[in-house]
Amino acid sequence: LWFATLLSWTVIICELILAVLFFHPPWRKLGVWLALAMHLGFLVIVGRRPFGHFTEDILIAMLVFLNWPREAMVLTVRDSMLKPLRLIFQWINWDSQFVLKHTLSPDSPWLTLEIDHQVRRNMGALGYFIQHSAGTYVYLFLAFNGIAYLLTL
Repeated sequence: LWFATLLSWTVIICELILAVLFFHPPWRKLGVWLALAMHLGFLVIVGRRPFGHFTEDILIAMLVFLNWPREAMVLTVRDSMLKPLRLIFQWINWDSQFVLKHTLSPDSPWLTLEIDHQVRRNMGALGYFIQHSAGTYVYLFLAFNGIAYLLTL
């Protein structure tokens, strides 16, 4: 009984915190991550059967809170990194939101992303690319579904 009470109060407190985080734009990303962690935690603790597809619906609903770019983005990859990054690029760039180019300059960053007159380099560019590619979320959905299924076996 104490565990159910603990979980219930945890949900209430998390939901109140999420409401505050979602209403303040600088904190929305943190709110999304907290909501994902909370719902995935429930999935692991309680199992899939009581929730049905609720967890997947929540994961998809979180996409609303991301700031999606409005124009195509240009990724410039150093030639030595082109082969491994091209594989990632082909797997998750389903909506052709990114254009891949390469440079032969050994002095350039291994990855550069240009969007809205801003330039992101290396890990910042890779993180932005992964976060703003539709394929990423399809793979996450499939992975969470597979994990949830395995947990119910």
